[in-house]
Amino acid sequence: MSIVSSLRFALALGALTLSSGCIINTTPDNSPGSVAVDWTINGSIDPNYCTLSSAASLRLTIYDARGSSTGSYDSACTNFSMVVDLPPGTYSADALFVDSAGKARTTTANLAPFTVYRNRVTTIPADFPTNSFF
Repeated sequence: MSIVSSLRFALALGALTLSSGCIINTTPDNSPGSVAVDWTINGSIDPNYCTLSSAASLRLTIYDARGSSTGSYDSACTNFSMVVDLPPGTYSADALFVDSAGKARTTTANLAPFTVYRNRVTTIPADFPTNSFF
């Protein structure tokens, strides 16, 4: 084989190696999504409503598509929002306000079913009218 032929062969082999650099990722993307629950009291985000009603925090209980609880989460009433990371899927949730001892201060609100998507935030509104407080 001549030097020119050897050089052409080496260049061709190098070009093939570079052009076939396809990478296939077989690792599933298990990135979670999130649900954000934004609440109001009588249509307002006035923190005085939390104080007047002795509502220390909102307790959110989330259920998967089979109806099994995935957990309960608390956030201070005056935050008026809570974000929970979840695997992609369909969920439902209940929410209620509790006092500092964990005792219910409102009736339970059944939130509409929602879907969590990978790497996205699904926002769910919840309003507690004054007549839902004890």
